[in-house]
Amino acid sequence: MSAFEKPQIIAHIQKGFNYTVFDCKWVPCSAKFVTMGNFARGTGVIQLYEIQHGDLKLLREVGAS
Repeated sequence: MSAFEKPQIIAHIQKGFNYTVFDCKWVPCSAKFVTMGNFARGTGVIQLYEIQHGDLKLLREVGAS
């Protein structure tokens, strides 16, 4: 296997979050993904994003105490 045949990860978009992200999952057959994490104050958060025209759009946020 040559260097050109190896799997690669290419960053298309970078985004900073104001919470610690524990996991991120793609929604199958879509341009959407879900992030799950925790704010510094101890509350949890789940956010649903969609990639639109090379940018991220927050579609939904659910917080838990």
